[in-house]
Amino acid sequence: MLVGSTLLKLDNSIYNKCIEILLALNFSRHSLNLKDGDESTQMKPAVCLEYKRLMLSQFTKLHKLHQIGIRTNVIWKVCINYNLNNHKFNNELQELFITLAEHRLNIFKHVLAVAIYNLYRR
Repeated sequence: MLVGSTLLKLDNSIYNKCIEILLALNFSRHSLNLKDGDESTQMKPAVCLEYKRLMLSQFTKLHKLHQIGIRTNVIWKVCINYNLNNHKFNNELQELFITLAEHRLNIFKHVLAVAIYNLYRR
């Protein structure tokens, strides 16, 4: 149990790995299944999509925990996907932006600048 304002420092390499996993999902509707293998072990596209939504939701919840110190702004790599044409995860990414604004203002300021620049370049 945490007492008072004790911070658990999240190692940047672990956080970066979480970002890599989210980016590997590519936020697409396609399955993550390999072409080879037993058909019974492969996820159906609807299940796969729901799994991706759950992963992004859990990652968003991580940023609500003030007891965990996050010392990197690399989340911009995920956030620049916001508002792409026909993007299936805009609602989840919007929730991530709101969470960052409410709980991680230092990170949100950086991410917002990158997102605005990215939208301008489109």
